Amino acid sequence: MGILGAAWDGLYQESGKMLHLRKSRELYRTAFQADPKDYYTGINAASKSLFLDEPKEAERLAAEVKPLVKQASDGNDFWAGCTLGEVYLLQGDINSAVSQYQKIIDKHSSKTGDLAVTRHQANRICVARRLSEEETKKVIAPFQLLE
Repeated sequence: MGILGAAWDGLYQESGKMLHLRKSRELYRTAFQADPKDYYTGINAASKSLFLDEPKEAERLAAEVKPLVKQASDGNDFWAGCTLGEVYLLQGDINSAVSQYQKIIDKHSSKTGDLAVTRHQANRICVARRLSEEETKKVIAPFQLLE
């Protein structure tokens, strides 16, 4: 279901059709409900909820994901660590998000493709949260070290 959710999100990014984004979120959310330990589907359900202008649902789902990835705060586990950064960002904790992203980049700087995806997602969240230009630059700054 996660793969289908990603495909629908891709269609949304190409077309801008909110129906595609809603389908993506519903697939991710259903998958997370079926397996509440799958942080991948949980964090994607959360971010898509934010993109659908449902910030309370995004924060609720992010709060469910947080305990699943909290142990990744040292940055050693790449995907769980990226997810923790996204949880912080979805919850509006910009400083913790920046710190977490920096740890991930410091420990996994060779994963340039995956980090580019993480940067893109972080930027989408900044836009959806309507962060100021200054706040967005702060969030994206750790990724600019890779350029």
